Amino acid sequence: WYTLIRIDMERCGLIRAIEQGVSEESKSTPLGRSQVSNMVTYLLSSNAETGVYESLYVVTTFISVGRAGEAGWASWKQAEVNYIENVLDFQWNEHKTARQSQMNAYPDMETFTLDFYFLSALYFILGAGCEYMTQPFYEDELINNRKMKTEDIHKCAFMFPGLVKNATKCIGDIISKCKGSVHGIHKSGTFTPKSLRMGALQEVIIRCGHRAAAIFRGGWWNLEYEQTFNEYMSGCFELLRIAGLAISGYPKHVKHVFTPTCEAILRHLDANEQQKLTNFVFELFQTKSDILQIHDLQDFGWIMFASLLRFLPDYVDLVTEGHITIVKLIKLSKEYGYTYKILIEWGDIIRNDFYTKNVHIHASDHHNDPIIQLFQSSIISLNVKLASQESYIKQVDKKLDYVIQLLK
Repeated sequence: WYTLIRIDMERCGLIRAIEQGVSEESKSTPLGRSQVSNMVTYLLSSNAETGVYESLYVVTTFISVGRAGEAGWASWKQAEVNYIENVLDFQWNEHKTARQSQMNAYPDMETFTLDFYFLSALYFILGAGCEYMTQPFYEDELINNRKMKTEDIHKCAFMFPGLVKNATKCIGDIISKCKGSVHGIHKSGTFTPKSLRMGALQEVIIRCGHRAAAIFRGGWWNLEYEQTFNEYMSGCFELLRIAGLAISGYPKHVKHVFTPTCEAILRHLDANEQQKLTNFVFELFQTKSDILQIHDLQDFGWIMFASLLRFLPDYVDLVTEGHITIVKLIKLSKEYGYTYKILIEWGDIIRNDFYTKNVHIHASDHHNDPIIQLFQSSIISLNVKLASQESYIKQVDKKLDYVIQLLK
């Protein structure tokens, strides 16, 4: 009798909803790549540190196909550079289900607004959130609520200390702030923190056509209804890679992606100039808790720097040179004798080098001819060498001018 009454009540409720033209239940609307990109553009447009922080929070959650509250528990202690693919591997800690799983991040194919490494570079320029560790709520959360010792707070090495208090609410507030101000996120839409995970899942499935990859990256590989399948696939990191490339905008035929590097710049510098550039990079990304040095993530620093220069012109076009991150970058550059023009030239070299190594990305499934790829690669390689030689000649000219001034 109870079941019959319940079914009848649900039926009456659904009929009433149909008659009034409303949904019976409110479901979150998925947020895809274009919408998340628009969100980040909006957030970065404000000349404030919070805009940079919020952008990285949203993008990290999105590319990880994770719950809104989980990014707050990611730790630098669990991060390391994967030297096979030259990407950052880290643990995705699911506080709700008490589970840890592998996660990684790839450079975005199309835009800096969805590029984990570019946004991380801005994040490190601003201190990587270390200032949150001295705020009262941080100690209240970890000491009073989590029963941790004061001296252990800094040992946590959380990637995003600003999310420790309430990551889900923080992500929700960011989305609410964008409602009505960002194209594709209208005020009347039911956009919630869950929308990021729903949209990311759909992007992976649509872009790579691999349902298992979406399941794996989303962390559903131990669900009971697919127990046997997930048991066999739980150690298949190939699925994690496939899904990671898809969520970063790459077409499904791509087998491998080379990350941006500074190799094309460094090989034209002598030992002293290389050391000078190294000092510049690590002072640029220096934090109070010395994250890159303590956790042996120096190579992650180089990936961030290459990604920063790769997208620098596009970023400056959006925020102008008055943005707090650009001001800090240019100020430190001048101290090391690097002009803004030099940074742009290096960015051109890095972009050309990136396109040369990844020429296979731009070949379609139907035009994947090795001869065409070789021809394209040769042309881009010549452009890279030309840009590198131009940069080298300019450095020689500067040194000659200095010698002439001394002789005078």
